[in-house]
Amino acid sequence: MMNDTMGIILGFLIYFIPICASIFWLGRLIDLLCRDVSDFESHTHKLVWFIAIIVGNIVGAIWYSRWINRKLKKDYQETQLAINREMAECWKKSLPEEER
Repeated sequence: MMNDTMGIILGFLIYFIPICASIFWLGRLIDLLCRDVSDFESHTHKLVWFIAIIVGNIVGAIWYSRWINRKLKKDYQETQLAINREMAECWKKSLPEEER
């Protein structure tokens, strides 16, 4: 009875893990293909990531995912900083002349 249960669990994992990895890989590939070239340093940079994902398979997809997450986080922080500066300037302009 225990061997049957282990066999079912092992069989499930043998199919489940590669399917999840393939879905992740395909998602990263689609993300790369849909992303605008302006998100990369150059057109060649996007091509290098394409080759890394195709040749590197899951490792390339994980590498690309980490890189794009860092880039998006950095871009978000820069955008928030610009918004905060703009809001501070608007707030200063709204104050009476004596309080500036």
